[in-house]
Amino acid sequence: MIYASISLFLVMFFSSFYGKIKQGNFIPIWGSAFILIIFAGLRSISFGSDLYSYMNEYLYYVPQVAYTDIFNLYMQGATKDGFFYMLMKAFTDFNISFQFFLMFVTASYIISTTYFVEKKAKAIIISFMMFVALPWLQFAFTGLRQTVAMSICLIALTQLLGNSKIYKPVSLICIAGLFHSSAWVFLLAPIIYLFKLKIGRVRFIQLTVLSILLSILGETFFRGMINVLSWNKSLANYATTDVSLNWSGFIIQMMFAIVSYYFYDALIEKDKDYGFLYSLMAIGVAMQALSSVIAEMFRVSMYFSIVSICIYPAAILSIKRKRYRILAYYLSILLLLAYFFEANRFGTYIPII
Repeated sequence: MIYASISLFLVMFFSSFYGKIKQGNFIPIWGSAFILIIFAGLRSISFGSDLYSYMNEYLYYVPQVAYTDIFNLYMQGATKDGFFYMLMKAFTDFNISFQFFLMFVTASYIISTTYFVEKKAKAIIISFMMFVALPWLQFAFTGLRQTVAMSICLIALTQLLGNSKIYKPVSLICIAGLFHSSAWVFLLAPIIYLFKLKIGRVRFIQLTVLSILLSILGETFFRGMINVLSWNKSLANYATTDVSLNWSGFIIQMMFAIVSYYFYDALIEKDKDYGFLYSLMAIGVAMQALSSVIAEMFRVSMYFSIVSICIYPAAILSIKRKRYRILAYYLSILLLLAYFFEANRFGTYIPII
């Protein structure tokens, strides 16, 4: 935990100079990202059991198969997320170490997140603290396939916000789906953006209540819906899994969303893009509620809920009275620090050096 704490405090140090350097904000933003890349890249494979499986595939399976074999197995449904293993094979062909591969995957995700934060965040210290203290960074330490997919989806999201032609972000999301099948769900984002579908306060409440009721009273219906919508055997298996999560993650996400929605009008008045981001956040909260039925819904929710690392800080800074704004700003930092130490997500972190 000491390494994670040092990294977080260094990120807070760099982020605190945001808006205070005449030369610009490159050092506060990308200095923070560099600290996180080093912290993530130097982790031992003992962090989570999944990394041992990935290492065995990297060292013993992938070097023995051809790209065409991986592709054919993927097309036949015998293996999932085939393009991830093709990426893995490309690294093994150049005799690159597994440790460097880990750093590359996580660094890509951190860079994509930082690029999004740079474009839309208003208080980057809170954005980075949310990224570290809440599940988004810790999940990337073990869920490598989805980490690649989320990296690509974040680039697609940034392109949507940059008013790129719609085929560009759609193409990127489709590519992300080849690395992890959960990414296909993020095709909802360009649909929402293209048709300007807004989830305001009332719809947010309705969607949240509906998701809670569905998770409590409609479990059988929801599992049946997952089974019908699944396009491969791996996804269909989720409909019968007994693994679920408790409500704590949902409650935390909902609290950030409620505070953010309180300042909904003020934010979208300043920047219309926030209306789109609010809609994504609302969908993420609803999906998080359904993880109490099927744990994997937490994975899906992350594509959408990560936008809260930009919305919530902006909401705090939109408070008109300076006294309350400063109070909310520092209270948010203290609460995130307290959660970081209480949740202890990086307690098993061991550096390789």
